[in-house]
Amino acid sequence: MSERVVLDDALLAAAFESFARYGYARTTMNDIATAAGMSRPAVYLRVRNKDELLRLVGGELLTMSVARAEEVSGDTGRTLAERLEGVLKAKLDLILDLAARSEHAVELLAAHARVDADGSAAYTATIESLLAGPLAERVTPRRAGEIAAMLTRCVMGFETDMHEPDAARERLHLLIELVMTGLPNDHKGPK
Repeated sequence: MSERVVLDDALLAAAFESFARYGYARTTMNDIATAAGMSRPAVYLRVRNKDELLRLVGGELLTMSVARAEEVSGDTGRTLAERLEGVLKAKLDLILDLAARSEHAVELLAAHARVDADGSAAYTATIESLLAGPLAERVTPRRAGEIAAMLTRCVMGFETDMHEPDAARERLHLLIELVMTGLPNDHKGPK
């Protein structure tokens, strides 16, 4: 499992803990204020409502996942397979770690998709871009983008195995092995 989620902002950390413990629907602003050691009016000076808090917490988690994916994607000391698997593992671990942390993971993911559809779409596009870069070393940019989109969609399917994290991670590894076996080298010269 990846490192434990640590949010530097006390309010966002309290919101994350409350959402994980009670689920989105059952969490109240009072729960969050109490967990943050703040009054409810003080919380409302920072955010308008619970949806905004979920959007901010989700944004922080997505940012942390992207940072891990960027680090691996740009590491030219790793093989192409390691870079692809590392980027996709950063995405997969975001979901698997949430599921390990909270029995309300499915509810939280659905709520976040509702309150921040644009942020979720931007995250997916970023992951695809981080895959396409290394893939473009072997195939044309257009083909790299198509393969990146397919890999991302496959991992979205693996995320449904959130209560079987070892199986989901093994499927990811097998997917990368299969892709590497069939991945052409559209560029002439050394691989």
